[in-house]
Amino acid sequence: MIKKRRSRKERHEDLAQPDEFVEVGGTIVDWLIARGKIVGILLGVIVVGLLGAAILRTLDTSKQAEASSALFVAREALPTSAATPVGGGLSFDLAETGNDEDKRTQTEASVQLLEGVSRDFGGTPQSRQAQVIAGQALYSIGEYERALVFLAEAATASGLVGDRARNARGFTLLALERPAEAVDVFSGLRDDTSGVAREAATINLAAAYEAAGDMEKARG
Repeated sequence: MIKKRRSRKERHEDLAQPDEFVEVGGTIVDWLIARGKIVGILLGVIVVGLLGAAILRTLDTSKQAEASSALFVAREALPTSAATPVGGGLSFDLAETGNDEDKRTQTEASVQLLEGVSRDFGGTPQSRQAQVIAGQALYSIGEYERALVFLAEAATASGLVGDRARNARGFTLLALERPAEAVDVFSGLRDDTSGVAREAATINLAAAYEAAGDMEKARG
């Protein structure tokens, strides 16, 4: 195939044609210039939004640090016999109940501090942890009805905190001789967990069935 030779003039004319990228880019630049005020406002809004998000993250981190400190102080105020594990008071084990007067006084003082953490730092993980610890502490001195108030709120949390609140709530219902409600709690906990937590929930469910007088389901 023989290619037709192009004249120098034709080549110059082709090179003189505007490049598509330059043409499109120029159009965009012209559009931006024509609407400079609007573009400036939009950019300003974006910058303010980014700064606002950074400030909120900083405040949230600061709030959680304060909440952790307050939770530590409240937990340390618990008597040794009612103290929960260092890992935030989220153990599945509950302290033994007792009526020692000093223990009761210390526990009540700590519960007030824990209630303050829950109230003042609402929305933080520490708030829910404080509710679990308060519920466990009240359980340890036989204040079951009051314990249920804290545990019912904490049970709405997701993850480990919510699971352990539900676990403590189940035991508290058993202590109040409300086994049918405890069956519902432990049954739901067994269905929603796995591993060791599921095994513990299954054993506790059996105990709840036994307390309800249903020995066949308890053996199952």
